[in-house]
Parts: sequence; structure tokens; C-alpha cells
Amino acid sequence: RADLDQVVGGDAEFRDFTDPVDARDPAISRALRLDGAPGDYALIPSVFAQRLTQWTLEAWINADSATDGVVVRRAVQRIAPGAYAENYTLGVASNGAGVTPYAGYVTLNGITNYLFADRIPTGAWVHLSASYDYDTATLTLYTNGLAAAFTNGFDEVPPVNGRVGDAFLRIGEQFAGRIDEVRLWTKAVNGLDILANYN
Repeated sequence: RADLDQVVGGDAEFRDFTDPVDARDPAISRALRLDGAPGDYALIPSVFAQRLTQWTLEAWINADSATDGVVVRRAVQRIAPGAYAENYTLGVASNGAGVTPYAGYVTLNGITNYLFADRIPTGAWVHLSASYDYDTATLTLYTNGLAAAFTNGFDEVPPVNGRVGDAFLRIGEQFAGRIDEVRLWTKAVNGLDILANYN
């Protein structure tokens, strides 16, 4: 046990030579573990800054099995039982021996604008990200830092507002596995930055 108050000006206590100010010391995995059951998700408090017409979503995922699940989504209004208009979504759909990543949004009139990529394995960490630029109607889906799917046909504005009380931002709805390092950007991040975040 070491007390290094004199070295750091009295602001931090060190135990076993670790630095409580540095989140990486010691490095401990703190991934969100989910079982895929209804109601098993993280609910993020709503704030105005989450209403995005351009966005980038990122997360590391490790799916337990080939089942459907949402990594992160912001819903703005219920449009039918169990269906929502979505400002943005990043998720996985079951596909045989693995899962297929997807990203996009659902309009207030129920039009689904999802882009799907090739299957990814279960039981392994995969970096998923999606970047949407409304100005160019471009949605790019990335797996492990590389562009896996692309479209420039989503030219409807993603819904940012809806019926009061229906909006939410959740991580891990119906997702069975682990999710780590979720990032939400208020802009369309380019491929080089996505690759840098993956590395």
C-alpha cells in the first residue's frame, strides 16, 4: 500500500499502486451483460441533445446466440403495438449461425429505413458502428472498422420528435450478450475516425 499524496498534491489516494483518477488503471472489463429478456436493458435519461438528424452510433458487442437484439435505439413515438418511430437504431438480427448487423431509422408513418450488412459471428467481440448524414442521405454501416454496407437512398429526415411520453433511449433491448463502449455522436463520423476508434 502506498500513499502518494505528496506526489499528486493530496488529491488522490493510491492503493496497491493503482491510480483511481485513471479509469484504465487497473484495466477491468465493465461490459454491460444482458440476457435478452423483455425489460432487460439500460434506459438512458432523455435530453434534448439526443434528437439527431445526423448521427454516428458505435459499440463493441459480443452476442451470445443468433437472436435478434437492439444495441442502441432512440424511439420517439409508438406507432402500433410494439412498434415505434425511431430516430436512430443499431442492432442485430438472427441469421443462421450468426447475427446480421443493421442500422437506420423508422419514420412516423412507419417506413423502415434499415441497412443490413453481412453476418457476423456470435461469441466474439465485434465493433459495430453506423454513420448517417442527412445532407447526403448516406448511411454507412461498419464492422470492425471497415465499411460493410452503404446506401445514399435514405433521404427522409429521421424523426426527432413524437408524442410526449413515448420517447426513450435504450441500450440492449432483447440483446443476449455483452455490450461495451457505446458512443453516440451528433455528426456523421467519417470512415477514418471509425477505423481509429476500432483500433
